[in-house]
Amino acid sequence: GKSKLQSGTVSVRFFIGAPRAQTVALAGDFTDWKPVSLKPRGEEWELTLDVPHGRHEYVFILNGRRFVIDPRAQEVVEDTKGDFYSILDTKNTGKNIKV
Repeated sequence: GKSKLQSGTVSVRFFIGAPRAQTVALAGDFTDWKPVSLKPRGEEWELTLDVPHGRHEYVFILNGRRFVIDPRAQEVVEDTKGDFYSILDTKNTGKNIKV
């Protein structure tokens, strides 16, 4: 595996309102595209992960099959197959947000 010490990580809280979902997971390049489950909190689902510094792609997965972009994503990109991904750039998160 890669060393976590390469360039450091930042703690990022992901959350999405999905009151009718049975399960919500997140998959991204920082999880090797393996789904990681979010925990229900009322009508929202949330997960805090240590993410390596840099620019990352991710999606939410509802009920194990429906791919959903993050409505709060800083940016959304479309790949060559027409799939959409949310973009997280750690230099724009938390205390480092440029205003």
